[in-house]
Amino acid sequence: MISSPRFVLSALALGLLSAPMLSQAASIERSGQSILPIFEKGNYAEASYVFVNPDISGEVTTPTAGGPLVQQTGDNFSDEYGYLGAAVKLAPSDDSFIALIYDEPFGLDNQYGSESILSGAQAELNSQNYSLLVGGKALPNVWVYGGVAYQHIDANVSLPTAFGGYNLDTANDAGGLIVGAAYEKPEIALRLAATYRSEIENKGTAIETTALGSAKTPFSVSTPQSVNLDFQTGVTPSTLLMVNLRWVDWTAFKVTPQNYSLANGGADLVNFQKDQYSGTIGVGQKLTDNLSASIKAGYDTGTGDEPSIFGPYEEKYTAIFGLKYSLNDIDLSAGAAYVWLADADITVGPSQVSYENNDALAFAAKVGYHF
Repeated sequence: MISSPRFVLSALALGLLSAPMLSQAASIERSGQSILPIFEKGNYAEASYVFVNPDISGEVTTPTAGGPLVQQTGDNFSDEYGYLGAAVKLAPSDDSFIALIYDEPFGLDNQYGSESILSGAQAELNSQNYSLLVGGKALPNVWVYGGVAYQHIDANVSLPTAFGGYNLDTANDAGGLIVGAAYEKPEIALRLAATYRSEIENKGTAIETTALGSAKTPFSVSTPQSVNLDFQTGVTPSTLLMVNLRWVDWTAFKVTPQNYSLANGGADLVNFQKDQYSGTIGVGQKLTDNLSASIKAGYDTGTGDEPSIFGPYEEKYTAIFGLKYSLNDIDLSAGAAYVWLADADITVGPSQVSYENNDALAFAAKVGYHF
């Protein structure tokens, strides 16, 4: 299977904490939907956990007859959260594989507390994704792979009376497709992989609650198509250069609940303004026969010039540090990341909300086993 020589850093610790994986400050994305476990040598299994601690607050300015009224949003807008990942890959031969990958690609856990002028606004989104992939060698240095993804999402959004007094509750399941190809040159640890995921259209019903009561309505939302490019090459026998690029079609993502749209002149509840582009670049260094380290820098463009109160930041910058210890067939990885969230100004009714000097810390751990 696709693999780099063991003397080079073939799977550094914090690809786990690459820019797409750190809760995507730009949107609702979390895991980055990586398929990198398929590139591990032979039969392989892994489990990972990421913990994120955001520090986000803002200032609300409202015009009044007596002059501008300045109030705080409160400092507990975004709760600490974590998400899991797991993968199992089997290689029936040196030229084929089958893999099952679990991740939690999208999520939100945001709310404004009782001390906030925006008290009552909250959004929660959970997702689980299972990707089944099969692949084989098409040419001596070229692999092709593809498969299906099964996805579950559930969401609850509430807007306080001051902003319409609305609640949405929904849960849906759906499936999509995955295709990809990779070129490798093992003697220099070079690999370039491109992976496409189709959009997944979730259709079902939602419970919408307004001042007039609750109603079950038809509901659909499509999680966006995306492309991941993963590149690595050996610089020296103990140094690896790594680059990840990702595009997500967020402009096609719209949430338009039936009753909400009717009550708001056809408006969408969620409507991103531009696609998201993100990337990381880093190096890994072998320190001893068992220990390696990596350092990476990441950038994310965001999804528009007008963020929402549930995602009050535009672009973001990330610094990532990781360590990996290998002993026989077991790989232990850990790492940390600092995320700087760019300032944002948001219009909410007559008020202007300014978010400045916000950031987040993330920590991750992964255990891998070759068998």
